[in-house]
Amino acid sequence: MKFVQVTGQPCNNAGSHHSSMARTTFFVNVNEIKAFVGRDIYFSSLLLEIGGKYFKDVRLVSDNDIVKLQNS
Repeated sequence: MKFVQVTGQPCNNAGSHHSSMARTTFFVNVNEIKAFVGRDIYFSSLLLEIGGKYFKDVRLVSDNDIVKLQNS
């Protein structure tokens, strides 16, 4: 399995977030990614749920990971 490091904006299950919530860094399995444009990543839904936590606006941390996605 290949993973890429991403950042995501924490939110609730409706996609709302508070401005005080800082972006979170975590790793995502490349098999879960449906599309990407530049550093922006898209999944099968607008929100990504991981362990009961929701994230939106998920982006790659590094441009180097674009190569990993292109070769997957």
